[in-house]
Amino acid sequence: DISRLVEGRYGTQEMGDTFGQEQTFGCILKVQGVSAEILSQLYPDVVPPEDAAVLVETADLRHVDPVRIRELWDKGGHDIIAINTAWEETVAKKRPSATAHINKTKTSADSTEAAKALQLKKGMEIIADSVENLRDVVLEKALEWDSVPHMDQTHLYDAVPTVAGRPFAHYAEMLQSGLDVLKFFYDYSTL
Repeated sequence: DISRLVEGRYGTQEMGDTFGQEQTFGCILKVQGVSAEILSQLYPDVVPPEDAAVLVETADLRHVDPVRIRELWDKGGHDIIAINTAWEETVAKKRPSATAHINKTKTSADSTEAAKALQLKKGMEIIADSVENLRDVVLEKALEWDSVPHMDQTHLYDAVPTVAGRPFAHYAEMLQSGLDVLKFFYDYSTL
């Protein structure tokens, strides 16, 4: 399985769990459920609130079986149609009238692109957490080595005597600067 190979060699389990196929299904369902809820709030005559409530309640992998989605996808060759059909089967058991509002007013890309944004947001949280941990370890080393003599170099030549903690403190500063930029994008560019 190529996704496991990539995750095992180049990523982390946490990232694999964020961007895996089932997580994509779950994010698409979440987008669909939220979309139905908002459409119902704005236009209750288009999507009745009772129908929207059932859609929101069932728009996750606790109610829609990912194995069933894959079966439908293999048979029909389209991921969103498979997700919507599997979801429709679940919704039909609770409130048949709500099935008419699945994926209403949206294209496949409306669901998949928003789902990718949810996954990227989670990915940013994982990266920020990991970098914060690294920054903290580097700062600990900077403090631990604040009196250990060290020779800085420039252009591969000895330059200025200093302490070994200095380059670690500088690296921690660079990590923090990157975290600040990541936080800006997280706060202003994600859902």
